[in-house]
Amino acid sequence: MEFLREMNVDPQGGLGRVVERCAELRAGHGLGAACWQAPHVLAALDFAVRRRLWPKRYAVAALLRVAADPATRSPMRLAEAGPWWDEVSAPERAPRLSEADVEVLEARLQALDGGRVAVQQQARLELGAERMPLTRTTVLRRACEILDRAATS
Repeated sequence: MEFLREMNVDPQGGLGRVVERCAELRAGHGLGAACWQAPHVLAALDFAVRRRLWPKRYAVAALLRVAADPATRSPMRLAEAGPWWDEVSAPERAPRLSEADVEVLEARLQALDGGRVAVQQQARLELGAERMPLTRTTVLRRACEILDRAATS
């Protein structure tokens, strides 16, 4: 499907990963995900990009921000003006990590032995879906966030 490809979503399974991530974000806030199934997510992306003309390069990242918003009930909110569009289109403002911080994150992942590769691959997939930069520190941060999420569930 060309529409998904234009948003850098792999037409073969990429939408499923976006839907899964939305469900995870919703569950993290104790919210339901019944309205966040693939047909609804696809309709929301389609409406936001094709009808409301929001930038497709930010659509998936904005959708994930909408999914994480406790006040949101439906993915169709994506088509509305909201902070999610500003947040995803603003330059990254994450504070720089010190070398000591990077070493701590590295040590945490190193302790996983063979599991490190899988966690970093998942981190890259999530960052890519959110249109976040793929740098050493962003991947390290996200990989450790994934470990934290797994520990709490």
